Amino acid sequence: MHIEEALRDYLKKYPGLAALVGDRVYRDHLPEQSVYPAVSFFAVSSPRHHQVDIAWPRYQFDCWGKSPGETAAVAEQIRHALQRYKGVMEGVPVIQGVFENEIDLGRDPDEPVYHRTVDIKIIYEGG
Repeated sequence: MHIEEALRDYLKKYPGLAALVGDRVYRDHLPEQSVYPAVSFFAVSSPRHHQVDIAWPRYQFDCWGKSPGETAAVAEQIRHALQRYKGVMEGVPVIQGVFENEIDLGRDPDEPVYHRTVDIKIIYEGG
């Protein structure tokens, strides 16, 4: 399984996050007419080691909600799910999840939705 599929499937099953967003975890972007709260994510960078089969991409997880508190709660569950994670994630051996950054982007000027981002680096084998 590819790391992005593993991330999506793992996050959909993570109890704290699933309680907030259900299965609304999407790669790249939200679908039109989305239901909130929801999460979308994409790779910001995808470095790989040239001699060893290890990669450490950095992902931006976009947390969307109808209030600042809702987006903060979703962001907190992303951190809990991935920060310091070690183990096999949906078949992908993860060495460590590393929290990088979090930014509150406030209300989207075009829609009544709030946006917070969480950046996490996932160090894994098999890149």
